Amino acid sequence: MRSCARPFTTPYRGKLADGPSRAARSVRRINRDLVCAPAIQQTTRPAQQAQRRVATLLAPFLILASSCAAADIPPSPRVGACTDCIGELNGTLNACTLNSTSCVSSQNEDEDHFMAPWQYTSSTEAAVNRLVAVATGGAFEPALLQQPFGISRTDAVGFIVKGFQAAVTGNRPPEKPKFQRDQSTAKAFDGTVVARHAAADDSAEYVHLVFGSNAYNQGQGANIVDAEFLFLKGDNIVDLRASTRLKPTQADGKLSLSLSKGVVYDQNLAQRQLERLRKALQWESVPVVTGFDPRFNQDKPLFFEKLYQPFLRGSLKHSVVDDMP
Repeated sequence: MRSCARPFTTPYRGKLADGPSRAARSVRRINRDLVCAPAIQQTTRPAQQAQRRVATLLAPFLILASSCAAADIPPSPRVGACTDCIGELNGTLNACTLNSTSCVSSQNEDEDHFMAPWQYTSSTEAAVNRLVAVATGGAFEPALLQQPFGISRTDAVGFIVKGFQAAVTGNRPPEKPKFQRDQSTAKAFDGTVVARHAAADDSAEYVHLVFGSNAYNQGQGANIVDAEFLFLKGDNIVDLRASTRLKPTQADGKLSLSLSKGVVYDQNLAQRQLERLRKALQWESVPVVTGFDPRFNQDKPLFFEKLYQPFLRGSLKHSVVDDMP
């Protein structure tokens, strides 16, 4: 069968000076339509059948995806005195259970779940308003680069080289490098205020925020974080607690460095969320002396010091601090 790209025509013997006659052109169109119609049908039918087969195969996945996107938000933790409950109780927040994968609290005493309270410099009312504004999508100044003094390594090296050249040649010293902000941390938060009220004994103000619910509703697979803050009256300290409603997956983890354990695979999403929020607020962590932190306990070895434990005397291998959680 001839290709439709080149019309099949009957021989035309007569030719006028101004081209083929109208009758000859009509014969050409008729012959082309007769030849191309079956070819078009033969190429269209397999394509339609393939489309139907693809649609049939994808139908279960589309239904599953739509059901996941419209899935209900995991329920909020209970409020009360249970081990997994949230809320303010007798002027304090709850601690995290030791088997929690993604939870931090300023009431815990173990390394995996402890997070130091925060400290602010403004009034309590201004601090609460600032927290709510930033957590619910308000603008904030990004944190400094995670480099010494907020200066990039390239600028620091350039300043040192130019300073050395100026000292040798007697020229004017270079200008000091400028501080740089980490633009990767400038993404707005998606928090929602669930509760904000005074404590039962009127000793503090309680704030409960939820992060990630909007993204979860849109089927983006985000985890939902319940964050609680307790602003103590007459002080500039904030007690805090945060936990995720779903257990993090392996994809949610990342490598981090622990002073006592070395390189660990961290899946504590709640801790990361609070740390990012603290940097956005530009608040400080309160220095807390803990038994598990080698910075405050000389008897607690650093992770690389444990390599020398087998070569130490028996009396030096074990310390009472090792029995601490």
